Amino acid sequence: MKRICPITYEWIESNDANPFDPKGLKQLSPHLKNLSPLQFTQEQLRSLSQEHKESLQLCGGQPKVSMKLEVKSAEFSPDPRRGRYVIKAQHPTLELVPENESITLHLANIGEIKTAPFGLVDIEDNTFALWTRRVDRIGQATKLGLRSLASLLPEGEEATTETLIELINEHTTFPVRERAIFYQTFLFNFIVSNTEMHAGKWQLLTDKNGVTGIAPLFGIRNTALTGICGLESSLPLADNGSRLDKSTLYQYLAIERLQLPKSYVTKISQNMLSHAIAWKLAIDRSYLSSRQKFDYQQILTERVNRLR
Repeated sequence: MKRICPITYEWIESNDANPFDPKGLKQLSPHLKNLSPLQFTQEQLRSLSQEHKESLQLCGGQPKVSMKLEVKSAEFSPDPRRGRYVIKAQHPTLELVPENESITLHLANIGEIKTAPFGLVDIEDNTFALWTRRVDRIGQATKLGLRSLASLLPEGEEATTETLIELINEHTTFPVRERAIFYQTFLFNFIVSNTEMHAGKWQLLTDKNGVTGIAPLFGIRNTALTGICGLESSLPLADNGSRLDKSTLYQYLAIERLQLPKSYVTKISQNMLSHAIAWKLAIDRSYLSSRQKFDYQQILTERVNRLR
């Protein structure tokens, strides 16, 4: 069988029924030779997600299940207490959300933004679910500190882009570095039309060495493809969020609020926009529908042109 690998988006041919790129499987385990389809239907996964809701304690409304990877049998199995992977089923009403999240995370990787390990996994009814490795787990027993910026807001204070920057300055180990990461991530979310990056989605991770910084991205998607429109930023920026422009993002956000050097802002911004062609080619290889691929590429073109 020949298909696009649901992890790396590279062509792969194998005698297996559902082949994967070996480079993609190594993201899960160096000993993994293949990955078996989940032995659940989408409806069963959504039902199981209700049982796992309390143990996961993750934001967002998409159905999620906690699972562990059984390397010997090359499959995921439910584990609500110690599962290192979050499995997301198809949304009951929105179209191809796992496929949307997967390609958007892949675009982030192309754009040199760090994400949690992720990929799509087959389900026995010939659909996909999304797997993401939890960034707050090491091995089977070690749990790292993971806090949303929303949880750090003073009681009653409104979440805005400006207040998040203040929290980053106060609660991260190396604020200058994290402000640069924040800008790069904010810019990417604007380009791919992810309007659900609210304060609860911005996470701070404290690693095993006690260093606190912005956690790798997970749970992002092009929300315009699923009918969520309106503001172009999930958080107010300069008392605006309805239509962002180059001046607001470059001058106000990056230079005035994040206090990044102008030369560095230019470098980050130009590097981000340089990935436009690679992004469009990746979208064409994705598992989105033909209409969604067209719409995604149209949005990218418009956003990139607005920032040039």
